[in-house]
Amino acid sequence: MQEDGEQRTQVAHSPIISKNKKMEIDTSKQGYEPIWKDKVFKTESGFKRWINKEGKYIINFKDNGQDCLEWVIDERGEVIHANLQAGAWNGLMVDLEKLKIGKKIGVMVPKKMATRFYDFVVKSITDPNEL
Repeated sequence: MQEDGEQRTQVAHSPIISKNKKMEIDTSKQGYEPIWKDKVFKTESGFKRWINKEGKYIINFKDNGQDCLEWVIDERGEVIHANLQAGAWNGLMVDLEKLKIGKKIGVMVPKKMATRFYDFVVKSITDPNEL
């Protein structure tokens, strides 16, 4: 049984990288608070430094006519950059346990124990530090 304030952490095998890397994800609650949604940068170079530091994976989507073809997520799964549609997608939390190439992207629904799937099919997932 958990003590008050103690968080449960689950280690999930990443379906993303073939080098058997693991991601630590907090599954103690689906109701999350985005930490990057309202982040503002004074310069483009400052943004690039930050995205290189915090960006864990780049998710590319199959082009089915949608406006957004790429998300950058942090290690928790929070969308931290989404091309020219940052206002629409930043702050969403990708369900890392359901993230698979060839499948629709699943996003956690705040304050509910549910995942909503968007019609964006994952084409590829890369680690930006390995590019």
